[in-house]
Amino acid sequence: MEGSRSSAEMSPSLPPVKISAVTRNNSSVQLPGVQDNGECIAVKKLHPMPVLDDEEFKSEFSNLLRVKHQNTIPLVGYCHHTAQVLLEHNGKHVSARVEEIYLCSEYLEGGTLDKHLSNEPCALVWHTCYKIIKGICEGLHYLHKGFEYPIYHLELKPTKILLDNEMMPKIGGFGFSGFLDTTETFNTSEVMRTSLYMPPEYISKRQITPKFDVFSLGVIILQIMAGKESYPKCADIPPEEFIEPVYEFWVDRMQGTISKHTSHEVRTCIEIALSCVEFNRVKRPTINEIIQRLNKIDIVECSSIGELYKTEEFAFDFLKHITNGFSKKNIIGHGGYGIVYKGLLDNGEEIAVKKLHQMLWIEDEQFKNEVNNLMRVQHKNIVRLVGYCHHTSQIFVEHEGKHVSASVVERAICFEHKQGGSLDNQLSGKEGYFNCPHTPPREFIKHVREKWRVRLQATMSSHVTEEVRTCIEIALKCVEDDRKRRPAIATIVNELSNIGIARSSPVGQWANKLTALKSLLLSTHFKHWLVLLVAAGIAIFFAWLQFCPDSWCRSITRRT
Repeated sequence: MEGSRSSAEMSPSLPPVKISAVTRNNSSVQLPGVQDNGECIAVKKLHPMPVLDDEEFKSEFSNLLRVKHQNTIPLVGYCHHTAQVLLEHNGKHVSARVEEIYLCSEYLEGGTLDKHLSNEPCALVWHTCYKIIKGICEGLHYLHKGFEYPIYHLELKPTKILLDNEMMPKIGGFGFSGFLDTTETFNTSEVMRTSLYMPPEYISKRQITPKFDVFSLGVIILQIMAGKESYPKCADIPPEEFIEPVYEFWVDRMQGTISKHTSHEVRTCIEIALSCVEFNRVKRPTINEIIQRLNKIDIVECSSIGELYKTEEFAFDFLKHITNGFSKKNIIGHGGYGIVYKGLLDNGEEIAVKKLHQMLWIEDEQFKNEVNNLMRVQHKNIVRLVGYCHHTSQIFVEHEGKHVSASVVERAICFEHKQGGSLDNQLSGKEGYFNCPHTPPREFIKHVREKWRVRLQATMSSHVTEEVRTCIEIALKCVEDDRKRRPAIATIVNELSNIGIARSSPVGQWANKLTALKSLLLSTHFKHWLVLLVAAGIAIFFAWLQFCPDSWCRSITRRT
């Protein structure tokens, strides 16, 4: 199969016989197929394109192989086959050239968006509907803006949008539309169905502009929001009269539990759809403006810490907005994994935004799962994780003398911001650890304790003295060269908890004994010995029963 995604997958161009076998001789335009290795692919038989010769086809296909986005269907190969056949023409047999072209792409089991649409609003839950709408917009934005030259779809409709197992939309059927005459390549009923997604300027004057796909997008969003017959209806009534009933329908479907954020999503999608199907193409938004408006939903809604905790995943533009474009003036810290910026919300509250360095060894799903687990960690002594951002954009870079499209992944995690800064800002005498190995423990403890006594102007109470001594002792144990001699964190917490109980008092002595007993019971070595002791005791008991005199057994039986 030519034009595969990697050299490991390269195989010869598939002949028509193989394609026919793979698709079980079905004569449909696009069919599922199974390769010899069991992998499913989608095989599309293209209509004849006399305006496109062999070299132009291969060149165009090579360009399409570079289209890689989470919301577009990747091509995996093609077949371009030409054969000579004998045909009867005017009573004579003549030699004719027959051309067959097939495109092979990733096969998605979720089917097309069309099967989820009817004359009623889409039956899927709102979260899924919004995911589909935003995914289509982002895929179309990539086709229009992701290359040095735009790729216009010109046939965007629900049957060209496929869904994977997670209901992620992927746009297919793009690339060769510019070489096809839509009015000639489909039958009459197909043309009537397709014309619904064509803008007025194309139907009347055959004008093709970047706003062609935007119009098609608007019709699709309307069909999701209000049903397949919604576009003809909305053309005859004022926008306000159309928006409110559709909005109220979605509010009622969610049984009044709709949040402010979701409410904004619903209304924005209806408004975008209506602006996309404007009769005058100049009034239609660009795909870039549509993406910016969808991203602003997060920026407008996340105006307080409380809203942030509900949102969890943020748009990259939102984080740029609150950090003043990740300005150097907003930097509040550096770490091994990234730079920390201060983010200022509209209500004056602050959060810390850590923009992570590139970590190519962490997959996208692994990153999101790990962050979601960390967000469940809540404790008064742990800085709370507010949310995260995972953003992918396309840029052009020069590689081996050619401009190629590359994906740039931006990741960030957001924390609650503490005004006091980090502990590091409060430390000055940082050489303590390097001095202690060369000083006997007692001498080191005495020296440090004296420093604290002088600092507190010799007014240290016995309780404070005990706190100082215990903290120094714990620190020295923690930095032991032999890790086995270092205390467990549970032991450290117990020692700190017992500071208030005097060591010499009966209560203090019992507390120390209980702490020691608890540590012993929790130790692995003790558990092993305890098992052995119990087993030995049971064995001795049964041996005694076997060998003791019968008179002893009768005596014990009478007593019991």
